[in-house]
Amino acid sequence: MKKNLVLIICLLVLSSCRYNVAENEVVTKKEEQSYKEETTEATETIMKEGTEDDFYYTGDDEYLKLLTNYMIENSDFDGENIILIPSPVIVKIDESDLKDIKVYGSFNIFGYEVDGDTLLNVNGGHYPGCAYFMRDETGLHILEIIVADDGSSYQSSLLEICEGDEDLAAQVTKATDSSTDEYKKARKDYIKMYVDEHSLDINYYKDYERRRVSIRDDIEITEDENNFYDAVETVERDIIYKNETDLFCSLESNYSERTVTIKMWKDGVSKIKNVSKTDSGYEEYMNAWSDLKLSIVQNGATILDIFSNAGVEDVTIVNNFVSDEDYETVFISARNGVIVYDILSEE
Repeated sequence: MKKNLVLIICLLVLSSCRYNVAENEVVTKKEEQSYKEETTEATETIMKEGTEDDFYYTGDDEYLKLLTNYMIENSDFDGENIILIPSPVIVKIDESDLKDIKVYGSFNIFGYEVDGDTLLNVNGGHYPGCAYFMRDETGLHILEIIVADDGSSYQSSLLEICEGDEDLAAQVTKATDSSTDEYKKARKDYIKMYVDEHSLDINYYKDYERRRVSIRDDIEITEDENNFYDAVETVERDIIYKNETDLFCSLESNYSERTVTIKMWKDGVSKIKNVSKTDSGYEEYMNAWSDLKLSIVQNGATILDIFSNAGVEDVTIVNNFVSDEDYETVFISARNGVIVYDILSEE
């Protein structure tokens, strides 16, 4: 699995909002029939004209078919190469009034980026509340979703949505709990639905600073693999993200090859290739170069210790200091804290 830390932005947003139609129009379920017709038409268009990268529900549940498409269309989570996959957890359907059908649950939705055989969660949120439908002679139609407020008014707003039913409100809140079997199953099932429909070689999903989760019943993640990626997370958190020097860093990891590669660069370093022994400041340049090599050695040794403390052995830590001009030409390379290449020594 490869990860470019410069590009990863992980936001798991637990915010209060309401799914609305285009341009954030505020529409209530009691408004005129024209809204129902417009919503139904828009939903059907999405279902028919989705792109090859879109999620669309392939199961037999008519509520979930309408609900998941509506969630995607009205989500604020987007971005280049982001795959939106809803994972609603339904706790109750009230069909006592076919003109005002209520579906209670948490309307969870997440955005992912493809990273090898893994979907990395980069944004998303939990939205506990109620989805409103109506059924007439033409079929089932979704009207809107109303979700609870966040903060201090969460409980009171959810209780209002649940029409004063405290037990129902508690069930809806539980549907946001990522540790429950219902939540885990919904997450895996919807991801697997997307992956299988698009014939993708994806076996896992991963939340920020969490272990990977297999979506395949026949694929188990070993303790050693979990420990490997736990150590990678530690390196990211304690070394890469906390870097306060003028060095820039990115990280790539690959469990199958048991390698972690740290790419480092610094503005202006490329000019050192043209420094001559007769130039003023030559000795200062060389001292700075030696200090740089020492820091690379220390960095590699520190990372190796992190993996060792996590119980991960036989791993190779590669530190490559590269040109700030093309970010590819290697100036200095170290393996497990030992310098194996120095461009100045080769010239």
